[in-house]
Amino acid sequence: MEAPTSYGHSTISEFIDKGIIYLYAGCGGRYDDSMNFISGPPWPVTDLKSVIRYARYNKNFIPGDKDKIFSFRMIEGGAQSCLLF
Repeated sequence: MEAPTSYGHSTISEFIDKGIIYLYAGCGGRYDDSMNFISGPPWPVTDLKSVIRYARYNKNFIPGDKDKIFSFRMIEGGAQSCLLF
């Protein structure tokens, strides 16, 4: 999937209403020099690792315990979570 272009409370409210800090990585790919979207391995795992690094780097500005991280995704999410951790 492509990275989001906007965020809204309605799309993640079930998580943040329970106190979960929700970081959306995009999990999908990148654009090449011709602006063609490229997906598939290793891009989703790379995106997830980047958002975790971002959260840990900004630990003083983002609430929550950065040592308690949960990843989830549909279909191939299990494999990505195994590679992530």
